[in-house]
Amino acid sequence: MQINYSEISKFWSANPCAGGCKDFCFDFTRGLRVLEIGCGAGVDAERFVEAGAIYTGIDLTEKAVDLTRKRCPNRHIVQMNAEYLDFPDSYFDLVYSWGVIHHAVNPQKIVDEIHRVLKPQGFFFFMLYHKNSFKYLVEIMFLRKILWFLNHPKYRELRKTCPHPTHEQWVSWNTDNLGCPLSKVYTLDEIEELTKKFNKVSIYAKRQWFLRGWARK
Repeated sequence: MQINYSEISKFWSANPCAGGCKDFCFDFTRGLRVLEIGCGAGVDAERFVEAGAIYTGIDLTEKAVDLTRKRCPNRHIVQMNAEYLDFPDSYFDLVYSWGVIHHAVNPQKIVDEIHRVLKPQGFFFFMLYHKNSFKYLVEIMFLRKILWFLNHPKYRELRKTCPHPTHEQWVSWNTDNLGCPLSKVYTLDEIEELTKKFNKVSIYAKRQWFLRGWARK
């Protein structure tokens, strides 16, 4: 399955992410230089700004950048592909990316760029989808496939364009809004491999769909 960033951008422009992480400790970022990769509709951007962080936000889509600028005027919010971060080495105290990197064409390249722009001892906070979770193993790979084989109306349009989806297509379609062009799921070992350049990595919520963690440079 060959997916390019124009397809990804088109989908997320039509479906800007309005989520975020309500229980992240934004207050401790006061005075820190923070980069958010994938600012979406600006929900977490607003929380960083309110907490007093020196906030920079990037997103692949112009739509997300516009929405975030409205929430957080006078902040550095730009359209950018995170595989090529246009920032100096060792520039940020903290990089935050919540539910974004697993939609990228080359997640490893993004994580390597994050490592580059982080200061020594800087933190990378992330959320990625968990392969060994109830949602993936039971809901996506079993219950939803029953609906597919029963010709459920929710899959009608997708069937017209792709009557025989590959495994990768099926996972991508069923993680976020139906029809998401690209989405990956990770085991704990795969996340450890993804973040191997970091000195310390901690992953929690290990049985949940949202696999959260942090890595320290």
